[in-house]
Amino acid sequence: MSICFNTFFPEDPTVDSRVASGTWRASRDGRPSRQPALDGNSPVFPDHVRFRHVQMVDCQAGLASFAASGPQACFYAGNLLMTNLLTGFSGTYYSGIAEHLTADHVGVLISASGYQGTVCVTNGILANVANVTANLGNVCGAYNGFYASPTFGSQVMTTTNYPFQSVGAGGYYLAVNSPFRNVGSIAINADLATALRKKTTYPPIVLTDYCMTDLVLSPQAQRDADGMYDLGWHSDPLDYCMSEFILPSGTLVLTNGVAVGVFGPYGARLNAV
Repeated sequence: MSICFNTFFPEDPTVDSRVASGTWRASRDGRPSRQPALDGNSPVFPDHVRFRHVQMVDCQAGLASFAASGPQACFYAGNLLMTNLLTGFSGTYYSGIAEHLTADHVGVLISASGYQGTVCVTNGILANVANVTANLGNVCGAYNGFYASPTFGSQVMTTTNYPFQSVGAGGYYLAVNSPFRNVGSIAINADLATALRKKTTYPPIVLTDYCMTDLVLSPQAQRDADGMYDLGWHSDPLDYCMSEFILPSGTLVLTNGVAVGVFGPYGARLNAV
C-alpha cells in the first residue's frame, strides 16, 4: 500500500507520529521510517491501514493499495483532502471506507486493475472530479455533496456554486451559505466523530489596519460540535489571522483557547505604553 501525501497526520496505533512531506516505508513494527519506497516515490504501509486527517496534494495517485494474493488490501480513511490528483484511489484487489473526503480536481476518483477495487464514501464532497470510477474501480456511498462531478449513491446533494473558499494560505473551508453544512450522516467512525468536534469548516477572520480600542479575541470559527456534521474536509481551527495589524494603544487579550495566525511582512505591532 502506498500513499502520496503533502501533509500526513496519522492516528493509527501503528502509525502514530506526525509525518512531514516525503517518502516513507513502514518497518516491521508498523512505524514509518524514512527509506526508499518500492517505486522510489511513494511511502509503503501495511496492507490494513487506518489513517485520519491527511492531505494528498499534487500527486499522480493519492492512495495505491495492492493485494496480488491472499486477503484484500483494506483501509479506512477519515477526514481526507485530495486535490490536483490524476487518480484518487488505485491498486489491485482492495476495499476501503472514506469518511469526510474532499476531492477537488481529480481525474479519476477510484481505479483498479487486475481485480476489483471498491471505496465506500460517506459525508464527502466531490468537486471537479472528471470520472468517479475507471477500469475495475467501484464506488458506493451516501450523504455526499457534488459540484461539477458525476454523482453516485444515496442521499445525493448537489450545488451549482463552487463549494469552497480560501483565506490567506488556507483553503477548502466551506463557502458562505454552503448547502453542505449540517447535512452529513451521524453514522460515522466514533473516533473520527470525536475528532471532528474540535475541527472546523469555517475560515479565520483576517485582521489588518489599525485598532484604536481594547481588543479581546476569543474563539469564533465554529467547531463542528453540534452533532450535525458538515460534509468534507475539516481543518484545525484558526480563529483569526493578523497581517500588518497595528494596535497603537489599548490592550490585546487572547482568551479561551483562541487560535491566531500571522502572515505578511509582520503579523501585529503593539505600541509600548
